[in-house]
Amino acid sequence: MEFTLMNKNTEVLDFLYDDETHNIDKITSLIHPEYAPLGIVDYKIGISRKAFNNWWRDRAIPASRSQFKEVLEELNISSSIELLERCFGLSLSDQYWVKEKNSSVRWESINFFTNKFSEDMGRLLMGQIEYSKDLDMFSPDNSSDGNLRKKWKIIDGKRYLIKSGNTFNNQEPFNEVIVCDYILANYDRHYRNFGAIRNIVNLKWKKIAPIYDSGGALWATTPTQLIGAAYKSKPFKSDAESQLKLVNDLSWLNQDKLLGFENIIYEVLRENPLMDELRISAIANQVKRRIEKVLMRKREIENNGYEI
Repeated sequence: MEFTLMNKNTEVLDFLYDDETHNIDKITSLIHPEYAPLGIVDYKIGISRKAFNNWWRDRAIPASRSQFKEVLEELNISSSIELLERCFGLSLSDQYWVKEKNSSVRWESINFFTNKFSEDMGRLLMGQIEYSKDLDMFSPDNSSDGNLRKKWKIIDGKRYLIKSGNTFNNQEPFNEVIVCDYILANYDRHYRNFGAIRNIVNLKWKKIAPIYDSGGALWATTPTQLIGAAYKSKPFKSDAESQLKLVNDLSWLNQDKLLGFENIIYEVLRENPLMDELRISAIANQVKRRIEKVLMRKREIENNGYEI
């Protein structure tokens, strides 16, 4: 079948799609390639079928999602890409979607930003309900990324992403409340976990996106006795201390804002009934030490310049 990749109501390109293998077979025409998602652009050759397929697969729920294999079995489908196909590939992270070529469907009538959506898929993915034949699968949950279970929910007209934590101590959702990065010893700040915001109408870059997805921090899955131990960081260097040395300007940092930050972390984590005093105190103490390292790096830059 032939489909069109859309950026809201702007046609980006046409392509042939194999609904048995769930692959893009061929890009048949470029219409407005400048409106394409950056993920389908190969920096050497431009828009490519390979990059497009990778972007499409990455849009689906990862197979590594906690307890997702059981959900697929309940739904009697072999690939999470099938769920994407049932909701036009829509997401609540951007404005891209696909439709059958020459279809009259418009963005205003189907997008999840302004239209209501079913919570059935989210509840199923979170293990709150069991599968039934009348399940409504038209949902942004079909395109939610990450390994931990999560769901989208509309509360008082606003869209919220509700996330679960690991089975050890459910720490990740509490980490999301706190936010920072080196200071929080975030081991999961990979290339897909930060970004920039672009106006998709005039294609101008607006700003760096606010920090997000900080669940994999504060030694969330580390045994208490190992809190503070070295960890493998991402993406620019494999250890956090080397990454910190890449920072060459901390003039913007108001160090007074960091005073007592470890106490805020302590109070937030105390709300988690699965974390004891020993663990919370160990985390707070390590954060205080990491703040001291950041301030030391600030003084080093100011006094001696920066290292390359």
